Amino acid sequence: MPTRNYSLRLGDPFVMECDPIGPVDVKVVEVDPPRRLVWRWIASFGPTTVTFHVSPEGAGTRLRFSQHYAVELTDDDYGIYNFNWGYYLESLRLLCAAGQGKPYQPTES
Repeated sequence: MPTRNYSLRLGDPFVMECDPIGPVDVKVVEVDPPRRLVWRWIASFGPTTVTFHVSPEGAGTRLRFSQHYAVELTDDDYGIYNFNWGYYLESLRLLCAAGQGKPYQPTES
């Protein structure tokens, strides 16, 4: 997911390109390196909070991801966002495991 002005500092804003929504203004609302990172934004469907939890597990690391929507999404919207996050997280897993992810390619308008 392409970003502009990305920062890990508490309170810093950045822009995330979210297909099919478009650009979304995101704010870093919690940082606890290396355990937890929380983002918050308001999109067409209302406020949402995304949390990344990182913890050691055996010889590796577990990344737990959650997203809280302030409103009930339609089944179609939920399916789209669920699929997209799955894509991004799989790309991250490939990057960590093999050194090469699958960068997101936005659709042409």
